Amino acid sequence: MDSVPGDTARPMNRRAFLRLVGLGALTVSSASLLAACGGGAPPAQAPAGQPTTASAGGAAQPTQAPAPAGAPTQAPAPAAGGAPTPTPLPSGVQVGNQSEGQAAAGQIKVEFYGGWTGPDGLTMKDMINRHNKEANDNIFVTLSIYDWDTMFAKMVAGFAAKTPPDMAGAHHKDIPQYVAKGIIQEMDQSFIDNSGIDPNDVVGTLWQDQIINGKHYSLPLDVHPMCLYVNLDLFKKEGIDPLKDPPTTREQFLDYAKKLTKTDSGGQVIQSGYPVAQGTWPMYTLWWTILYQNGGAFATPDQKKAMLNSPEGIEAAQFVQDLVYKYNISAQGIIDSDKEFLTGKAAMYMTGPWWINGFSKQEGLNFETIEVPMWGNKKKAVWGANHVLYMLKTGNAEKTAAAAKVIKWISDHTGRGGWADSGMVPARKSLWPVVQDLPHRAAFMKAFPYMQDELFPNTHFQEIFVYTKQSPMMIAMQSMMSPQDRRKPEDALNELAVAVQKVLDKGNA
Repeated sequence: MDSVPGDTARPMNRRAFLRLVGLGALTVSSASLLAACGGGAPPAQAPAGQPTTASAGGAAQPTQAPAPAGAPTQAPAPAAGGAPTPTPLPSGVQVGNQSEGQAAAGQIKVEFYGGWTGPDGLTMKDMINRHNKEANDNIFVTLSIYDWDTMFAKMVAGFAAKTPPDMAGAHHKDIPQYVAKGIIQEMDQSFIDNSGIDPNDVVGTLWQDQIINGKHYSLPLDVHPMCLYVNLDLFKKEGIDPLKDPPTTREQFLDYAKKLTKTDSGGQVIQSGYPVAQGTWPMYTLWWTILYQNGGAFATPDQKKAMLNSPEGIEAAQFVQDLVYKYNISAQGIIDSDKEFLTGKAAMYMTGPWWINGFSKQEGLNFETIEVPMWGNKKKAVWGANHVLYMLKTGNAEKTAAAAKVIKWISDHTGRGGWADSGMVPARKSLWPVVQDLPHRAAFMKAFPYMQDELFPNTHFQEIFVYTKQSPMMIAMQSMMSPQDRRKPEDALNELAVAVQKVLDKGNA
């Protein structure tokens, strides 16, 4: 989901946040993800043998028991104008094993973990099943998909039990912490030479970022900046054509958002001009984008000093909070902002290319993608990230060699008819011409020059931020956006900066 990381982190108020700080519980390590962490319990597991379906937001739905056979389902809430809200399609990903069939006698079995719980996970599932049928390399790949946090926890637990997967996917920022734990297998020069990738063909610094202490640990797969999705039908009702006259400034964005926001007779927002999540992952990416548009930064380039509580960062957070509580262009308390756009209850929404297929399949949703507005005041910027593939240290040379072949096969199929069909843009620039004309891709391609990669590779990255469970970043965001708290952005970011500085002071040791 990016593989859409789901909006499943439980909101936490300031008092709970301060209690965590006082207990020294701000550190969220990979190992601690095996249990409840940061004050929020992990999603309950489905009963043994029962698959868990990823939600509209892309993450596994927690704790809700299935309805008895024949039980009526709850009617959807009315949308603006009294029409029933469309039922959202789930991402379609069944958490767990994605592979069809079983390995034949004599085939090498390769275990592959990924966190693509959004619609992009279906593309990876199709690719792996295609590999198993067509590659003729005597390798059978079992792909297992979980949300990213659960996947990393399983990976660490498997390594401790001497049963790790053979290969996995991640965002490039995740790699250093697992290299430091001794989990990831170095890619030797022979593998790099035979990968078919020219380092000069890889976008940005993604190739160099995978070199740690002179050794290479992963292969770039894709790049995914965010863009603004617009509901063309909702715009048309207001007489606005966002393709001919897109919102390019903060003022124009607010003007459109106010016109596109609808309330019921009691003044409650039932159609958001822009759905602001209650301090969950999509809200953080919005704040991140505006922070950098303001000319700010999360930390100094040498990663030694936290900068997120600068005037630029505080102004960005205040604007995001004001979208809900001052400008009233978003419903309060939104947890799954993906679902708001998916069901036609939001007119504009910033997210990544992994939702292209999911939104395209939603009946009645007529949308397009455009570049994000200049919400800030200094320069163009937008949140972005990327995926990489890597091998685990299994101690099994045969399986490691097989995993290397599978990684190369996936890399060779990142253009049309392969991973690019997920909505992601290949990390290899030479493949861009074959994907740039695919539907809804143009705005993402335009964003590359000003994409601001999420955070940075750091050995202690998860002590700052994890996707679906409580972490200092998410707790701070929630404290600002929660209707029960609505904490002053300056106070929340100052406290977050203290926690981040403690992590930065550790360096990459």
